[in-house]
Amino acid sequence: MAAAVNAVALPPGACRVYFVRHGETDWNAEHRIQGHTDIPLNDTGRAQAAGAATFFTSGAASAHAADTLQTDTVGGPVIACPAAIYSSDLARAAGTADVIAGTLGLPVTRDPRLREMNLGIFQTMTKSEAATKYGREWGLYIGSTEYRIPEGESRVELYTRVTDAVDDIASRHSDETITIVAHGGVINALWLKTKGVTPTTNKEAAARIGHPPSCRNASVSEVIISVDGEWVQHIWNSVEHLEGLVEAREGIF
Repeated sequence: MAAAVNAVALPPGACRVYFVRHGETDWNAEHRIQGHTDIPLNDTGRAQAAGAATFFTSGAASAHAADTLQTDTVGGPVIACPAAIYSSDLARAAGTADVIAGTLGLPVTRDPRLREMNLGIFQTMTKSEAATKYGREWGLYIGSTEYRIPEGESRVELYTRVTDAVDDIASRHSDETITIVAHGGVINALWLKTKGVTPTTNKEAAARIGHPPSCRNASVSEVIISVDGEWVQHIWNSVEHLEGLVEAREGIF
């Protein structure tokens, strides 16, 4: 049974979004850069996806309605059940979403705007391989959020793409809870949004914010997006629903 998660009351007109990182792939296990490369879940990833589904059922009967709160055995609020599920169209995210959706009896809407960062020429390699083969390009990527990777995109472009997508999706779900299944790099970009910064924020301000917590496979994060477009973080990178099940691997890509 998943750990009880207290649902924060939803302000009028707001949308609650649960972000779920996809389960593990073989390339995650090999620390290989995936980006837009379409790698499916492995056996561990499928088990993690099933674990993520328990976050939303929490051992109680499944119920899905607009902002319906499930309760635990003593009647206290546990989590808000999603009214809709969205995912990246890449297999590792889509497969994770399908497992969650099957548990909750909901369809999944695929949205390519929720894809991982396009890491271009670095894809298929480990970080050390990329740094060795493409030393100049790797250094520019590490050193500048505005550097566009050859055949790929920049971190600024990723940020704009995914925050615009989430704002658009949330605008369709006023007074509802939704789930979005995506990728480590995407969720890290969204973390910046919750802190009120962008990839181009000056270094002094960014240093005060720090770095995003390492995003684990099948972790769950919660953000409430107000009718005015304010993002407020409530849960981040929770993996309690995976305890005793499978390792939740850190990292992005």
